[in-house]
Amino acid sequence: MSEMEEKCFKEEKDIKKEIVPAWEPAEILSSKLKLRRQSVFNVIKLLDDGATIPFIARYRKEQTDNMEPDLLREVATGLEELRTVESKIQSVYKSIEKMGKMNEELETSLICSTSILDIESIYAPFKPGHKGTYAERARALGLEEMAQDVLNGRHFDVRQALDPCQKGLENEKSIEKGLMHIIADIVSKNKDLMDEARNMSNNPQLIGLLPYPVEKNTGYRKVKQKTNRHGDLAESGPPAGRCMKPFSEGHSRLEVGRLKTIVSTRIIIIRLGIQSNSEEEEKDTFYYRLLTILQDKPRNILIIMSNFMPRLTVTPEYVRTSGQGLESSKAKEKTNKEKVPKDKKKKEAGLLSPRKLKAKADENVHKFTQFFDYKMPSQNLKPHQILAINRGEDLKLLTVKISIPEAAKKMFVNFALSKLLRNVYKLENQNLITKAVDDAYDRLIEPMLSRNIRAELTKSAEKASIAVFVANLKRLLLAPPVKSKTILGIDPGFTNGCKVAVISSTGVILETAVIYLHDTRSNKHVERNRVASLVRSHRVDIITIGNGVACRETEQVIADMIKNRYFQPLSIVYCIVDECGASIYSISEEAAKEMPDLDPTLRGAVSIARRLQDPLAELVKIEPKHLGVGMYQGLRFESQSKFAKVDLNTCSECLLRSVAGLNVAKAKKIIEWRTLNGHFINRNQLLSIKGLGAKGFEQCAGFVRICRLKDSESQSDVKDEVKEEIIAIQEEEPKKGRKRKAENSSGKGKAKKKKADDNTWNPLDATSIHPESYEIAHMLASYLNVDLAHIGTPDFISKVKERASDKNLHAFCLEKSTGLATVMLIADALKQPLAYDMRESFQKPLFKQEIQSINDLHLGSQLTGRVTNVTHFGAFVDIGVGMNGLIHTSKMGSNRAIGVGDHVEVKVQNLDVANGRISLFLSKVL
Repeated sequence: MSEMEEKCFKEEKDIKKEIVPAWEPAEILSSKLKLRRQSVFNVIKLLDDGATIPFIARYRKEQTDNMEPDLLREVATGLEELRTVESKIQSVYKSIEKMGKMNEELETSLICSTSILDIESIYAPFKPGHKGTYAERARALGLEEMAQDVLNGRHFDVRQALDPCQKGLENEKSIEKGLMHIIADIVSKNKDLMDEARNMSNNPQLIGLLPYPVEKNTGYRKVKQKTNRHGDLAESGPPAGRCMKPFSEGHSRLEVGRLKTIVSTRIIIIRLGIQSNSEEEEKDTFYYRLLTILQDKPRNILIIMSNFMPRLTVTPEYVRTSGQGLESSKAKEKTNKEKVPKDKKKKEAGLLSPRKLKAKADENVHKFTQFFDYKMPSQNLKPHQILAINRGEDLKLLTVKISIPEAAKKMFVNFALSKLLRNVYKLENQNLITKAVDDAYDRLIEPMLSRNIRAELTKSAEKASIAVFVANLKRLLLAPPVKSKTILGIDPGFTNGCKVAVISSTGVILETAVIYLHDTRSNKHVERNRVASLVRSHRVDIITIGNGVACRETEQVIADMIKNRYFQPLSIVYCIVDECGASIYSISEEAAKEMPDLDPTLRGAVSIARRLQDPLAELVKIEPKHLGVGMYQGLRFESQSKFAKVDLNTCSECLLRSVAGLNVAKAKKIIEWRTLNGHFINRNQLLSIKGLGAKGFEQCAGFVRICRLKDSESQSDVKDEVKEEIIAIQEEEPKKGRKRKAENSSGKGKAKKKKADDNTWNPLDATSIHPESYEIAHMLASYLNVDLAHIGTPDFISKVKERASDKNLHAFCLEKSTGLATVMLIADALKQPLAYDMRESFQKPLFKQEIQSINDLHLGSQLTGRVTNVTHFGAFVDIGVGMNGLIHTSKMGSNRAIGVGDHVEVKVQNLDVANGRISLFLSKVL
């Protein structure tokens, strides 16, 4: 091998070198989530093997210490983030190694990093800067070496770099400015300094003092000590919402006497900082002296206030001028200075014309008036406030600024100078470094900190919003179905009429029509008779009305018809159904494939009717973001309703692909197999579907059901087959005169099993028991002395409940060496009817026969309603008056665990008819 080839091989080997982080994901996650390390390790292994969250949560309880799905998702999310960190460590290592600047200390710091922010801080000094920055321009002028001389305390002479013909070097002032920019860039990329800056800007223990009146003659605040809710001594009379907390555990006493010996009587302490009737320099002297006292002797002043936390300030982007609408103040100011750009340029720049801008402002401004001139400490902002402010900013209605307290800057500058000036003794070097640090903070560090704070606020708000959204979505999808009812669905409308669809008890479309109940040109009596004719001819049980446009008017018509006995002899009730997403679904490919011969406008009415009949089967067809539950549904949300339990022989493709372990392609192949081969008879037939595979079968098998077909084998045949299978899987007794078979390595004889025939129905396929646990299920049935052929019958369920006590189950687990969680899951499944549906435990929709108006309400009215949405600030309740009322969290008392679909009893506390606002108090959950 030639020397050149060896060199190339060595370079390639060095670049391909991979370093291993000094931590394990299981260790980090177990510490962060306070979980047992082994259980986290097991979850990670299962996830790496392709297991889904629902499968792990239900069928791997022994390995995960019974983790709930939400906790498993936290582990999965954390694992994904740590894997990203691992990848980032590799890429940064290779980049620095390629530069030839890698050393042992740097490598150690890199492999110990556990976040992207840590890695970015390490990589920052080596990351090539943008050529357009001040620092890079100065470096291009050759000032890098001189800047290093300044930082190292060596002598430097700016006159040596003078060049009258070169911009940036034409005079000493320009050269000093270039040096300052380079030093500022170095400061802003120093990991230790940036870590300290982040800590200071986010430190809740920075001192802040309350605005109390000052005693005459002394200048000190009048203090009365009492015990606060933390059990610590605190000052009396803090304003509402400004609770004082202990500085640190064990240091909570405010030693006023010692403070008096230090603070001059001329100093007045106020909310946003320190004011004095002395000169500015004297105030600064006092300020630094006070900070020194706090650092050296933290027991002196121990009060925390949010006034020294970063504050978010929101101002209106538009100002209202007399006699005019809303205008952009910035646009107006710009118009006075220069001509307005042409429409084409505006369009390219993403700007709106003044007319469109004004129209958009007039339409949305009333939603954000509460945020005009709004100031709030960042730590006190609620998730819904952050999202609302972001939305107002996106609409160009609000301008948002993060204000980091001056205390953070002064403490950072002191800290940075204490590091940078440690070995610098020349006055000119010290002055230049001091200016550079100040410039670095104002120009680079503070904007970066503000961006980080804003990003963290948004991230936390989105996370909280998604958590609410998931909880609401789950309750919405698990709303109980209304079975065995013929339903008439109405998609209300004015000029274009009400779209009507009648569906059978199995969801089959019986008839559709367009009825003009509200058009002034139509005959109201004739149109009402058309509705009555549809109801009587198909013997409709329930009428559902979408809650969109003309809902209230349509509800009034139906209520009047019930009152005037249009539907006699039938007893009709109606309910309001959320139609969010129905119009989007009606024009989708799924709807066109399912209802090809139906007009898109009528598909919405079918969807509204089916939403009442089987909410889960219908709502899985619609993207979650279109379902209108939670806060600001426009956020990205990647989740599926994996908790679905479906019948393989009746489910739709949309519902099937939401099952754990399945996707669009696999669901499509299952439907194609069912179309070609007829109904599924047992779960094992899934293994014959190409593309599903053993892993896919393992993940989805427990979440699908196969119910007994009416035209299948007789019950007696099934009973005999089940008995044969039970006998076949039991261990054979060795007969006399025959040689005993050797046991396997585990010490247990290998059981013979009768291979299930493809045409054999297994009763366990109609339960939530996983096929991998069928053997245990048979052993448990034998142990409890019950016959699986009668599974799901009242007598069978009664016997299992009687005999499957905790004591007996524990004894069975010890005898058979099986996991208790798996055995309890099997026992619970055997206690349920074959038609068991967990959705039945939730409250059904509210059915009505009469309507109530908002004008009928008054303060103190007691009403019954249904929760339609839950947010961080409260719950919205449909009380049947055409608009939802709000139960604020402060009006919920101890009943804060309410969810979508719950029936509640409420009392009207405030009524604003003009603005359509109803404030409610939660009396009780029904």
